[in-house]
Amino acid sequence: MTIVLKANHRAGRTEAALSSCRCSRKQKQLLLRYLKKCHLDQSVIERMAQERFGKALQTLNRSEARKFILWLHE
Repeated sequence: MTIVLKANHRAGRTEAALSSCRCSRKQKQLLLRYLKKCHLDQSVIERMAQERFGKALQTLNRSEARKFILWLHE
């Protein structure tokens, strides 16, 4: 499966969406850092979370968020 990466033009929306995420504060910071470093839009990781776990990024628990972050860094 191929995921097209898009430049991040809505960083504020990404931070707002992650603020409601059930993952830990540190996990939110890691996700934001990854998005900024790779210049990705929130829709990209939303789609990746949906494909990987079958649910939205905001609904990932800490364990799932940890797996997702590790998967992103591979």
